[in-house]
Amino acid sequence: MQRIVTNNYVDMVMTGLFMLLVVTMVLFCLRALINAWQTNHPTAHEEPYVALSSVAG
Repeated sequence: MQRIVTNNYVDMVMTGLFMLLVVTMVLFCLRALINAWQTNHPTAHEEPYVALSSVAG
C-alpha cells in the first residue's frame, strides 16, 4: 500500500510541474501577443537574406 501512496505523490508532483509549465507558456504567449497588438511595426527580428555561394550554383 505504501508503494501506491508514494506513486500517487510522485504523480501529483509531476502533474503540478507540467501544469506550471503549461501555464507559464500560455502567459508568455499572451504577453507576446499583447505586445504585438500594441505596436505599429512588426515585432519579429529577422536577419537579412545572405546568398550562399556553395548553394547558389
